[in-house]
Parts: sequence; structure tokens; C-alpha cells
Amino acid sequence: MKEIIIKSYGKINLSLDVVRKREDGYHDIDTIMQRISLYDNLHIKRISGDDLIIKSNNKLVPLDNTNLVYKGWEKLKKYKKEATGIEIFIDKKIPMAAGLAGGSTNVASFMAVLNKIWNLNLKNEELMQIGKTIGADVAYFFDGRTCRAQGIGEILTPIKEFKGYNVLIVNNGKDISSKYVYTNIKPSGQNDKMTKVIEAIEENNLEKLQKYGYNNMEEVSFNLYKDIEIIKKDMLEKGADFSLMSGSGPTVFGIFEDLDKLYKAEKYFKEKYKNVYIAKTI
Repeated sequence: MKEIIIKSYGKINLSLDVVRKREDGYHDIDTIMQRISLYDNLHIKRISGDDLIIKSNNKLVPLDNTNLVYKGWEKLKKYKKEATGIEIFIDKKIPMAAGLAGGSTNVASFMAVLNKIWNLNLKNEELMQIGKTIGADVAYFFDGRTCRAQGIGEILTPIKEFKGYNVLIVNNGKDISSKYVYTNIKPSGQNDKMTKVIEAIEENNLEKLQKYGYNNMEEVSFNLYKDIEIIKKDMLEKGADFSLMSGSGPTVFGIFEDLDKLYKAEKYFKEKYKNVYIAKTI
């Protein structure tokens, strides 16, 4: 089999509400998930034997069974009777531990390829069910549309797509543990705050989105790293029509309708931070 190369796209949260802590230790959330054009390249090929070999250009990527792609391979090889040897090279472009779901999109993309090359014939819904046992964001990437995600992130409701918007992504290069944020967050206790956000998206109204969009993880992450809050403030001052921290952070994104302001903001942030990217919602 020739090597297969696929793009594994990241996501941002157009809003995120941690609603309550569940008895199983997880949290119920209410969020709007949006794919963006920032991606990792996955190079996948069959090898002899029954092992999975993981390689990467990023030394921070785990190459053992702690990597989510290993967990996905383990789940799917149960459906295959023949040799399951695979080598994957993860060409990392999405910052890690950044609130952009790089690990989740990698495993979902990898599982979709395995489903094809192993002729497993699993339906998308089946892959989603398997994916949610690996990570809360994984199921989303088998859909990929603009979705409201509830429960632990596995209950997906497509809404009007939010394609084609220019996004400036700024990451301060610091890791934030989602577990730490969830441990320290005060849940909102509500599950009805997303209506206005969805209305803004359906109306393509960025002013309204800025008014109602929110992420209640920001308080915890801002206290951890003050510069995240400063990035968001600067993003808006530089002309973003909407800005928010994605996931548990530390990545902050801004949506710009004015390209001149976008490029000026990119220049400004590149003087301060290494991980600055222009992308689009897709």
C-alpha cells in the first residue's frame, strides 16, 4: 500500500459553557464547535506485523500508547482479523495542549483512514460512538460541520454553517491542562445561554456574536496566565469583530472581516509570539 497523506483539521469553540459536574466525574458542556483550516498532516502506511509505529516532527508528541491515535488503533483492530501493522507520521502544525483539539482530530482522521484501508465498513455513527470513548471532542470530527455539542461533547446538533470567515489564531506557547481547568472551574448551572449565540451565527452577525459569545473557562485560564487575557484584549483593539479563548486555552482567536486589520494584527502578534496563524472557518 502506498503512503496515504491526509489533512487533520483543528477546531475553535465559538462559545463554551461548562454547565455542571456529573456523577461520573465528567462535566456537561454546551458549546459551538467550528472546524478551521489549520491542520496537521498525517502520513499513514501499512507495515508488516501487528504493531503501530508513531513518529512525529514534534518531540512533544507521545509515541507510545498514551497517544490518542494509539487508542483509536487499539479500538479498531478488534474488528480486523488479519495483520494490523501501521506506521503513522504526525506532521504537527496545530499547537499542542492549546484548546484546538489537535489530538482529537488526529485520532478521528486516523480512524477514518483505518476504516477504509482495513475494509471495516463501519458507519460514521459507529465511528462516532467509538470515538467518544477515547475523548470528548473526538466524535465531532466525524461530522465536522458547525455543531452545537452538549453532554460531554458527544451530543451533536448541526446548525447553520459558519464557513469562510478569516480567523487569526494566537497561542502563547504555554500548556494548559484541561483537567486543571475543569477541576478549578465554577460551572454555570445553566443550559440555555446558547440561544443568542446560535441566533448570531444564523444571522452572520459578528457584532451580536461578540455581545453574547462567551467561554466560562476563561476565568480559570486567565488567572493561570495573564497574557491570555491581554491577547484577547489586544485582539479586539486591533480590530477583531469577535474574539474568544478556544477550549481551555491558551489559544485565543479573532474573527476579522477587514483583511487590512487582520494582517496588521498578525504582524503585531508575530512580534510577541511564535505561534500565530491565519486560517479560515471551514
